[in-house]
Amino acid sequence: MEEVAQLCDRTIFLKGGKIIANDLPKNLAKTISACRLHLTIADGLKKTISLAEARRFPHQTTLRSIQITLDETEIPSFLTAVALAGVEYTAIKIEEPTLEDYFLHIAGRDS
Repeated sequence: MEEVAQLCDRTIFLKGGKIIANDLPKNLAKTISACRLHLTIADGLKKTISLAEARRFPHQTTLRSIQITLDETEIPSFLTAVALAGVEYTAIKIEEPTLEDYFLHIAGRDS
């Protein structure tokens, strides 16, 4: 899907032989609000995992890093909770939704 987003001016998605989406790749991706928050944790990984689980955010950990999937609007309050819990992180990255995220979203919904 990354190549489609880079190469195509317009993207059309079909489902059951019907057009269900027809727009610029970046516009389709913007309709998804789930972002991926990546934190590299210096101290407090277990606390961060507990905070993510308490809010029912899907997450994955790798060594000292955690990737959390959450709505874009929930990022500030989650980072505030992380700070109040005394978690120290050394790096932060926020990945916006992609065309692939959009595709997975529409592929999973009932029509």
